[in-house]
Amino acid sequence: MRDFLKYTLASCLGVSIALIILTLLGFLGVASFISFAASANGDQVELPSAGVLELKLGDIVPEKTNNAQMTSFSFENEDLLGLQDMIKLVKIAKEDDRIEGIYINMESSSLNRASSSSVRRALKDFKESGKFVYAYSLVYGQSNYHLASVADSVFMNPNGMMDFRGFGVTLPFLKNFLNKLGLESQVFYAGDFKGATEPLRRMDLSEENRLQIKEYLRDLYDVYLQEISSDRNISVTELEAIADEFKIRQAKDAVRLGLVDALLYEDEFIHQIRLRANKDSSEKVDLISLSKYYSKKKSSLRYDEGDLEVAVVYLEGSIVGQPDQPGSISEDKYMKIFKKIREDDENKAVVLRINSGGGSAIVSDNLSREIQLIKDQGIPVVCSMGDYAASGGYYLAAPADVIFAEPNTLTGSIGVFAVIPSAEKLMNDYLEIEFDSVGTGPYATSFSGTLALSEEEAQYFQSSVDSTYSQFLQHVAKNRSMTVEQVHEIAQGRVWSGMDAQKIGLVDSLGGLEQAIEEAVAMAELGTEYEIKEFPRLQNPLQQFIQELSGNEGSKPKLKAELEQWLAEEFPQYQLKLQLEEMKGLQMRLPFQLNENNQQSKLYSIH
Repeated sequence: MRDFLKYTLASCLGVSIALIILTLLGFLGVASFISFAASANGDQVELPSAGVLELKLGDIVPEKTNNAQMTSFSFENEDLLGLQDMIKLVKIAKEDDRIEGIYINMESSSLNRASSSSVRRALKDFKESGKFVYAYSLVYGQSNYHLASVADSVFMNPNGMMDFRGFGVTLPFLKNFLNKLGLESQVFYAGDFKGATEPLRRMDLSEENRLQIKEYLRDLYDVYLQEISSDRNISVTELEAIADEFKIRQAKDAVRLGLVDALLYEDEFIHQIRLRANKDSSEKVDLISLSKYYSKKKSSLRYDEGDLEVAVVYLEGSIVGQPDQPGSISEDKYMKIFKKIREDDENKAVVLRINSGGGSAIVSDNLSREIQLIKDQGIPVVCSMGDYAASGGYYLAAPADVIFAEPNTLTGSIGVFAVIPSAEKLMNDYLEIEFDSVGTGPYATSFSGTLALSEEEAQYFQSSVDSTYSQFLQHVAKNRSMTVEQVHEIAQGRVWSGMDAQKIGLVDSLGGLEQAIEEAVAMAELGTEYEIKEFPRLQNPLQQFIQELSGNEGSKPKLKAELEQWLAEEFPQYQLKLQLEEMKGLQMRLPFQLNENNQQSKLYSIH
């Protein structure tokens, strides 16, 4: 009876607390929703008559605004600004008389290589207006300095630091560690460049993997150095010597070597902006946040100049069957999008903006077929690659009539592998757990994961890998007008930069999304009278939260998702359960990652 009362009271208390929390969440949700509704109307946003646009990049910059999974229990009512809208805003600011210049706030930057190059181009174009671009930061890493270097002047805090040492990769090799735990990874692959599986089957880099990493790093580094060189008027040779000899060790070294113009405290930097804007010392410098400028200019970002349409479809994140979350390429959502485009007579061209390292092989094939069905109706399809369009991401790109990539895009990775963990030694030798089984036939208890694979089981997995790899080769060969042998020669899981991908025929031209749209418009012969429609249609983060909390449209209720996340973090076995439930069939993924919580979770992968 005592236990009964204890658990009953505990349950009642838990329910009471839950009701209180839900009530508070309701009030907060309503208040935030009202605030959002008021701010969503751009007419309600007031901008100063003259100001400086502050380009401050957040921790997450998706390709499309709001196309990222929101932070748990966030009540932000601002849109999560995407890369493409950010670039459009810079172009609008160029012609906006109220914008005197741009301040690149480099406090943090999450832009990858190709994304950074895209923003740099927009800022270079902005400078042609005669307006200024200034950059300031306490710390410049190699990534955010790449963007900052486009500025007219680059400033740093006197106590700041700069990291400028070249590009490199350090990889962990887990084979011996796993063996000590009694775990063995049984690896099956097709191709010589299966670098993704090497941490499980080797203790160092293979010559093939070393070669591919060295070559694509060199390509990315060359683009990096050339772009900085052109804007800082320092030769590529000098820049490489600065990195190789580790010449920047203190803030003053960055100034002496010409990478930074001056060391200033933040108030001194704001005074520099005041001087450049021709204000006297008593005048205030109005900084206009990017989010506020977006709220005011949101309606100007959409093309609406005709009845005919160009559909721009953003495919970013992992390719998955479920769940359907912003920032992922889920099967149900994108099947519906492509079907809608196919059935709409007003859609005359399609542009795919891909920024994905891959995922599910089955979903990749299903979505690729939908893209082919669009082409079969005579609708031109053009692809624009972002930072990544590799493995499953390239599988989606291959059917396009024309493929654009940035010089520093990473693409290719046409290859297959499967990793099957075995815990037989762990169970038998360390835990002293023995297994026995009964089945209706010789294969009824195969592939249990607790025992090492038999020779016949191993042959089955190798055959599956070879078959899927053959399908991948044929898919690329058919769509790129190549023979299977030609594709195999450049495939085998090898990762290529956009520059090299163009040379070997995986990519047609170098350029960004704007060039891809221009190509699609030209192919469809639309002239200047067309409207751009973007997919998927996304909600503001607050609206996403409300929907997830209630579990509308079949999505998982937010509270349940939070509980599952906590369980997954605290109990690796539960995380494994969730991952196994979500995985269906072979996977196309780049890169392959392991951590202490999912060493046994990647049963089937395609690289």
